[in-house]
Amino acid sequence: MINQIKIGKFIAEMRKEKALTQRQLAEQVGVSDKTVSKWETGRSMPDNSVIMDVCMVLEINVNELLLGERISEENYVDKAEKNMIELVKESERQRKKGNWSVVGTILGLLMLGLASIGTIFMSGGVQAIGYFIDVPSLLLVVGTTFLVLVVSGLLHDFLQGFCIVCGRKEYNQNEIKDSWMAMKMTLLVIPLAGIFAFVVGLVSLMATLEGLDYLGANLAVAMLTIFYSALLDIFLIPITVRLRKKLFTESPNE
Repeated sequence: MINQIKIGKFIAEMRKEKALTQRQLAEQVGVSDKTVSKWETGRSMPDNSVIMDVCMVLEINVNELLLGERISEENYVDKAEKNMIELVKESERQRKKGNWSVVGTILGLLMLGLASIGTIFMSGGVQAIGYFIDVPSLLLVVGTTFLVLVVSGLLHDFLQGFCIVCGRKEYNQNEIKDSWMAMKMTLLVIPLAGIFAFVVGLVSLMATLEGLDYLGANLAVAMLTIFYSALLDIFLIPITVRLRKKLFTESPNE
């Protein structure tokens, strides 16, 4: 197994040997000094887009970097073969992790679906679905969120996040970072939009309420804005996690 801690210490050792600061190394390979710090503490590794630059600046080869130590000429072939074997094993481990993620997603959606069906029938059958549908409330939450993203200049980066996760086009580190930050901000904005929409609905309810007979039903409709904001956050969390994974593993630049 590739030892990221050992590799990180080796990068730090080689950097100091070249009398470079983390910032200087970062500038030469096109990443941030925080990214170099993550490498040296073993929290991440240089990705394919910068690994050759790191090796060139530190005057080491890729096999030495992956091994986390200098390799003598007589041991080079043997060490290179071991590195290749470790890379194949690591790739297989990542593939298995991906398979388990798919299984977990399917099971989660299945359980959520069964729970929803059970709730619907316990609440009065198929007609109970209508209790959870209120288009104006949903539009109020989504519209408020989009307006905040537009005003803050994050709408493009937010929408780009879906393209990064779902599309095949290659994006650079800065684009991934911007989309990840926009998605994180959206996760905070949506609950606030839900609360805002709930307050608007509550004020409208109180302004038009003539009696207590329909208070419960109208209050339930107002509460749907909170429900919708929670659903939207649940939908966006996996997207945010995927972007973070791309940023810190595939493109570990911050």
